[in-house]
This record gives sequence, structure tokens and C-alpha cells, in this order.
Amino acid sequence: MTYLLISISIAVLLNLFIVALSAKLSGVKINEISFGFGPKLYCFNLITIRLIPFSGYVKYSSSEDEGLKEDEL
Repeated sequence: MTYLLISISIAVLLNLFIVALSAKLSGVKINEISFGFGPKLYCFNLITIRLIPFSGYVKYSSSEDEGLKEDEL
């Protein structure tokens, strides 16, 4: 059972890394990369580690939120 939980956590982490890397290579600005859900345990620059490691997200900047210029769209 422990190996299953570790495998799921590694799969989620790998998926987040690939999504963030593809966004970076596409020129999309990333605001936050969060591994897990629940309360924050640790923050380092854009990366947030949360309590329960079976989910995650990559938060992109939006042209509506930050008022990007035409050349940044």
C-alpha cells in the first residue's frame, strides 16, 4: 500500500513538472506551482508544497488579471 501512495505522488509530481515545463517553453508566465492540496507546508519562489500530495496545479497569469500589454499577450 505504501508503494502505491508513493507511486501516485511521484506520478502527480512528474505531471506537474511536465505541465510547467511545457508552459515555460511556450512562453506562458507561471504564477505558482502547487504540489498537493490543503494547508501550505513550504513555499520557495513559485513552488508550494502542501499537506496532501495527491493533487496539484500550475497557476498561469491571465491577461485579465494583470492587465498585460499587447506585446505580452
